[in-house]
Amino acid sequence: MPRPSKYVSRSDLGWGTSPASRANPRSGLVIHYDSVNQGLSGKEHSACLTYWRNTRAFHTGPSRGWADIGYCVDEETEVLTENGWRSFRRVRAGDTALTLDHTTGTSQWQPIQAVNVFPATERTLIRLEGRSHSSLTTPHHRWPVERAPHPGHDTEHPPGEHWATTETLTARDLIRTAAPCDHLTDEPKWPHTLVEEVARAWAGRTRPSPRPREHLTEGVPHHAFLRALTREQLDLLLRIAAPEGSVPDRASAEALQFAAVLAGRAAHLHHDEHGWAVAPDHRALLPINRDQDGPTLREEPYGGHIWCPTTPNGTWLARRRGTVYFTGNSFMACPHGYVIEGRGLYRTQAAQPGGNSSHYSCTLATGPTDAITPEQINAVRMLRQWLMEPDTSIAGAVLGHRDFISTSCPGDRAYQLVQDGTFTQPPGAVTEGLDLLGLKEGDGIPTPSEGVKAVQRLIVAAGFGEHLEPYGVDGQWGKGTSAGLLAARHYVGSGVTSIKSMTGESYAQLIRACARREAERAVKGLDSPDSGGDGSLPGTETVDVSGRLTIER
Repeated sequence: MPRPSKYVSRSDLGWGTSPASRANPRSGLVIHYDSVNQGLSGKEHSACLTYWRNTRAFHTGPSRGWADIGYCVDEETEVLTENGWRSFRRVRAGDTALTLDHTTGTSQWQPIQAVNVFPATERTLIRLEGRSHSSLTTPHHRWPVERAPHPGHDTEHPPGEHWATTETLTARDLIRTAAPCDHLTDEPKWPHTLVEEVARAWAGRTRPSPRPREHLTEGVPHHAFLRALTREQLDLLLRIAAPEGSVPDRASAEALQFAAVLAGRAAHLHHDEHGWAVAPDHRALLPINRDQDGPTLREEPYGGHIWCPTTPNGTWLARRRGTVYFTGNSFMACPHGYVIEGRGLYRTQAAQPGGNSSHYSCTLATGPTDAITPEQINAVRMLRQWLMEPDTSIAGAVLGHRDFISTSCPGDRAYQLVQDGTFTQPPGAVTEGLDLLGLKEGDGIPTPSEGVKAVQRLIVAAGFGEHLEPYGVDGQWGKGTSAGLLAARHYVGSGVTSIKSMTGESYAQLIRACARREAERAVKGLDSPDSGGDGSLPGTETVDVSGRLTIER
């Protein structure tokens, strides 16, 4: 099969050859989605290209082929590893970093899977600055936030755990600055008396004896010693060593902040004429521009490197100018049936850790509640068949990002299409669902109908399965199936008063109801979509998966 006719290459976008390392992926195709809704299906295709260019802005010229991936931090921002804070120049893949499980609100030590560094060039970043916060990030950098309740009825921004980008943060979004650590031991490795001795020696109140001395370097506790303490022992250490939060030197301040972070405390480090201090902040959730302490946002030019680490949770604990907070990563893709080239053929991918050299990547230009159009489905099919030609000869397998790591990507709707073989069908008109049109009340009685079962499964997915009780998905269209279909249509705004057959409008609204219900579930626990937001990041100096049916090939 020839290359898909609706294909946008890197050269069409004005980009040169990708500098990504050479590879020959043979094991199949991996599906991803974006972390936020794009709303591109209702716009002209030109809007997709504009969006792609804006978010994957090409900076360094076609001879290099680099693109700004768009979810990174500046050079000053550090990541907390198990051995202390590290800049992008000192951290390496394989180091262990503190991350946030956004669904449970706890912190976890996880391996850094990649360190993504992008070229120094002129960009516009967004600064968030306040007494307890300092960050400088790209507009599409992702944040795990807690959204405060709104006094009015706000269906667009419901409360709870969410992912936001820097440019979409609202006054209701709370940035997490501290979280209890899942990996603190419950059983003390060291006796409390030893912890007290270390604390007193650290504070300079006693001359260290041989026993605590082995846990100190120049009077400061080792990171390994601090990591081995229980929560109770960390509190004891902090209470004795620095009751006022002040210490005489930078090394002690670093250890003090490290211990406070492990204890689940929010604290920022600063230096003044009196020495070093780790100022306690008892708020683990920091409001945006809500009071005098809340950071405000403003755009500013920036010419340095931008960077981001990849972690399984899609999050990491960051520090900038002494302030500490959890932050994350981001993604995207098109519904008009175009395949848009990312890295190109025979290049290492950057979207699915563990499969970047063995599989090609394809990102749908959809977010959590965006519909997946028939044109997109067929574009995936054409891409897959083209990649299976002798020149590239990949395997026909189609997987989802979640088949490689724990993530919500590519979303439940897209992953269902992965699982049921929709993407592995031959290219052509997408007829899924069309065989349901015309089904009506009474069909499947007495002999159950597979088509009626499909309608009933969609009703269940839309959240109205109670109307099918007590028989459930039985393939027989009775009054319960009609009631469930009517309820699903009302759920997305239809004003019809009765419905006893599957019309085209009924089918479209039923699919919308399923997508809306999926979004409501996703809102409660999105973790790195990736492709979004999923928590996975494209790699170093790269153009990753692309826009529309975008591919990282």
